[in-house]
Amino acid sequence: MPDKQAALTIDLDTIASDIKAGDGGSASLNNSFAGPRPFEAPGGAGAKEDGAAPELRRLSYARAVPRLLELLDSTGIKATFFAIGIDAGDPACAALLRRIALEGHEVASHSLSHDRNLPLKLPPEIRRDIVEADRLIAAATGKKPRGFRAPGAVLSKDLLTALDEAGYDYDSSLNTSLVYNLSKAAYGFLSGIKLPVLYAFGAPVGPYTPSGENIFKRAAQGKARLVEFPLTPIPLFPLPFMNYFLTRLGPLGKALTAFTAARRTFINYVLHDHELLTAADFDGARTGSGLTAPGLGKDLSKRIDFIKCALLTLKRTHSFATLEAYAKDIRAGG
Repeated sequence: MPDKQAALTIDLDTIASDIKAGDGGSASLNNSFAGPRPFEAPGGAGAKEDGAAPELRRLSYARAVPRLLELLDSTGIKATFFAIGIDAGDPACAALLRRIALEGHEVASHSLSHDRNLPLKLPPEIRRDIVEADRLIAAATGKKPRGFRAPGAVLSKDLLTALDEAGYDYDSSLNTSLVYNLSKAAYGFLSGIKLPVLYAFGAPVGPYTPSGENIFKRAAQGKARLVEFPLTPIPLFPLPFMNYFLTRLGPLGKALTAFTAARRTFINYVLHDHELLTAADFDGARTGSGLTAPGLGKDLSKRIDFIKCALLTLKRTHSFATLEAYAKDIRAGG
């Protein structure tokens, strides 16, 4: 029996706030496919959507979610899905979120509208976003979400405070990766936005309870309730353990998966729904079939095989559970 632990965490965020009209009436799945997306200047779109977004969101859910569930069933793994509130408010997407929950997986919150400025907003705005997302996700699944992942994987003290006050058990937003955080710091500098990402260097890479004084440090024993599950950094490599990066590294990605499994006692393996989508999935959409994004044209079966191989590699040394289950155990002193 493996004595190390792992979680597969899946962000369902391809469509919300990532759609924009392209030339000739086509649509582009913007930035989600291109790695870390830059933060928008304050006063950005927020919960507003392009007119194409609802249809494309439904197509994304309808194609990606069944594939994800089939993959999980074939590997015997229970995963944590991070859903966006406005997606959960769409009846077609809500039905698939219910199916995810009924099949024994966790549905957690990925905010109301995937506003990447959320961690930087005033506390009342953060609380409103969290509460409204809670309402929509609970209506879809029949259960209040217990966990949260911030858009763009950026952590702030105000965000953690709001989550704690809202009764959350855990957050999974911290990313300690060098390349990821330097890219965000550069975006923040160019946009005139001070992002609290460089403070993440030196933070724990495994689960911990953040200190109220410094969220990137462990709290004193018995002084914290919320658990933080950082995105796992690849050992000796400046990237997070995200499938997006691993698949693009080819054979090196497989080697880094085995290397990470050998070196990390807890692994937070991050996957996005768009990684199981193809351009053909959107043929016939009223926006046209001109969707362009890195990876959409690549062989889907090969992408699924890579993910399955990575999961089976991790299962040799790690046991899998949802983040909610791990948080419950940690908070109980396990």
